Amino acid sequence: HLSIRRQRQMCIRDRSRTCYLMQQGRFVADVCVYYGDEAPNLVPARRLPPTIDNPYPAGTCQHCGKSLPVDLSTLGQGYDYDYINEEVLLQRMKVQDGRLVLPGGMSYRMLVLPDRSGISLEALMRIGELIHAGATVVGRKPERSNSLRGYPECDDQVKEWAAKIWGECDGEKVKSKAYGKGRICWNMSLREVLQEMKVEADFVPLDVKNHDQHIDYIHRSTAEEDIYFVSNSSMKREVVRCRFRVAGDRVPRFWNAENGVVSPCYVYEVKNGFTDVTLDLAAASSLFVVFAKGTAENAIADISMLEKTLPEAAIHALPNLEIKEVSEAGVTVLGWHSGRYRVKSISGNEAVVEIPPLPEGVALAGPWSVKFPPDRGAPEEVMMESLLAWDNHPNSRVRFFSGTATYTNRFVRPTAAINQGPLLLDLGEVCDVAVVRVNGKEAGTLWKAPFHIDISALVKAGENRLEVDIVNQWNNRLVGDSQLAVDQRITRSNLTGKFSAASPLLRSGLLGPVTLRQAVYVTMPWR
Repeated sequence: HLSIRRQRQMCIRDRSRTCYLMQQGRFVADVCVYYGDEAPNLVPARRLPPTIDNPYPAGTCQHCGKSLPVDLSTLGQGYDYDYINEEVLLQRMKVQDGRLVLPGGMSYRMLVLPDRSGISLEALMRIGELIHAGATVVGRKPERSNSLRGYPECDDQVKEWAAKIWGECDGEKVKSKAYGKGRICWNMSLREVLQEMKVEADFVPLDVKNHDQHIDYIHRSTAEEDIYFVSNSSMKREVVRCRFRVAGDRVPRFWNAENGVVSPCYVYEVKNGFTDVTLDLAAASSLFVVFAKGTAENAIADISMLEKTLPEAAIHALPNLEIKEVSEAGVTVLGWHSGRYRVKSISGNEAVVEIPPLPEGVALAGPWSVKFPPDRGAPEEVMMESLLAWDNHPNSRVRFFSGTATYTNRFVRPTAAINQGPLLLDLGEVCDVAVVRVNGKEAGTLWKAPFHIDISALVKAGENRLEVDIVNQWNNRLVGDSQLAVDQRITRSNLTGKFSAASPLLRSGLLGPVTLRQAVYVTMPWR
């Protein structure tokens, strides 16, 4: 499968770019978690994707169901954390200006202790030294040593040091107490402690229900840049306004690891030490928002729709308005939907942009020619008046096909529409990989939703030829082969026990609808 190999290559490039950016600078975390050194022990997963059902109860590891050494549920969203062991605590951690710091440059605002009654005497004494030097520590008062070294005196020593550090802090009537320059807290919400310290959340999705944390982030920082990796693990597009803990001396840009493109961010707002950016995240996608030093003179503070001419469903299918350039003279936009919009800059300028009537989208009707390769059990060619999934096709040779099939159709683009703006080919639903060619020239490979691609450069006036190679998985062929004698099978596999004639078939093919969508560039002066 040539297209599958291309998909793997694109995934590798995507992953390589992502890994490169995620290696820059230092990880940003407000909380440091000491998970103890008892056995068994584990560092649990931060979370599972919302598409996976968690069979284990709350408060346990989402991968194995074991009890968690540290309860981080009260931290909530928007704060990140790191883990350390006893060696780091004893030998590498220090306090500077109230922060817990490590030699490599990592720093934290708070240390959280494991929810256990036992602790080593060395660790407890070191924790006391850190608090006395100015650290904030959250955790229960230990009652005994977690080892038999020096028993029974070790238990008495732990109780003595714990009484000295925690004092009257009992986790009920008294939940916080100063010790030296720092503070010990017990039975307090981690989020509450951070907010009392005036530490605001590092990342907040402002206008989306995010209880499952499908909008998530990782933050790294260098001397020159703040790098945020923002992901949408849901299976639907999200247009969400996000708040980043970055002041106004740094300007955001978008870095797309999928294609390596770096694009300016025009629509954002800086206020009270934070930067709000609206992100358009496709289903199961991610984006880097990189803040670098610069000025925000030409940023757009707000875009509002004054008058719409398309139904709500069409408006949410694609971005309404994309800002392409902002200058002192005016603003250039790319419009996908007819209507009137008010654009306001952070400097107080305003423009009313009118997008002329545009077609909602031209659907490519049948018939579609679908050609299959030889020696794969499928017919040479079938005609589809309307797009139909292979697994639902009346011909069993199509239902059980696995491989690459080529769809062919033709469409006409009016001469007047050329150079108006991007012409987007929307394939709709694809199972699983698509390679698009227009007039014999390849436009690109699409391997994940949304299956959109700009074909403007390849389209000519009049009639155009569209070819789409669709590649599916091997499951359906293996199910079909399980119904044949061994000498009649297309594949040779040792997975004979996994597939049978009763195994379900996977959705396969080009399901569409296939639509052409036209955009237009409009430049308006400030008024």
